[in-house]
Amino acid sequence: MTTQTEATKSAFPPIVSGFGYSPIAPALWQLDPESQLSYRNLSLDHASADVLKSRHLRAAGVMTTTSALGDARSSFAFLFVLSGKVVLQEAGRDAVSLNALDSVCRYGSGPDVTWQLSHDAEVVEMVAALPAAATLGFTALAPGQWQINLDDESIYTLGEGPRKYFKYRDLGVAAATGRRIHIHVVRSIKAIDGGTGWHSHSMGQLFYVLRGWADLAVQHQPWVRMFAGDAMCLAPGMEHNVPGFTADYLVLEMCIPADYDTVDSAPPV
Repeated sequence: MTTQTEATKSAFPPIVSGFGYSPIAPALWQLDPESQLSYRNLSLDHASADVLKSRHLRAAGVMTTTSALGDARSSFAFLFVLSGKVVLQEAGRDAVSLNALDSVCRYGSGPDVTWQLSHDAEVVEMVAALPAAATLGFTALAPGQWQINLDDESIYTLGEGPRKYFKYRDLGVAAATGRRIHIHVVRSIKAIDGGTGWHSHSMGQLFYVLRGWADLAVQHQPWVRMFAGDAMCLAPGMEHNVPGFTADYLVLEMCIPADYDTVDSAPPV
């Protein structure tokens, strides 16, 4: 896939430099003392050498109000609602109600905000580590506000990515970050015999399965079947294949940088 010039593609680092795999079962859940939410790590910190961090958090049966999500000091933050209801209250702005598959992102440090999570709410959070500003490709950054992206069938576009048989929903992160980071929801419209075939990308990526399942074969790694709640990180150039997936397969995917190439490769011997 070529969306911009080669110079633009190489302007920002891919950040993800290793492999990470975080299945939901069995998962080690911990209590976050700041937010009072349960969480599990999605391995992005390890795969990016602590430049970016990602967690799956849940209210675990108790309505929770907290300001300890989307670190206001961080240069980048993103939240995606998996289930339940989340209300974002930012100073000077109307409260925003978020439901399953809605998301928000902020590029640049921001004011403290309040999050109210229903008893059944679960979210995926991604934030940049505090010293990561230069690594992400900038030296100065103005304060940012949360950008809202609500799920809407009309904004899923067939073929707006490397596979013409997937529908893609842009979550607005590429525009907000000057194309340093792209996050989208990818949806299957039918099962494909043979899957994607072996290939690699010039970007680093994290993907989190939202619905259905997909088989993943990654070079030098065991073959796995990924179900809803499973997450994986891949470094640029890491060859992989998705030989099978369900017709209802739905996945949240982060690409760093937003502009990249996809290169087909021969199956490993």
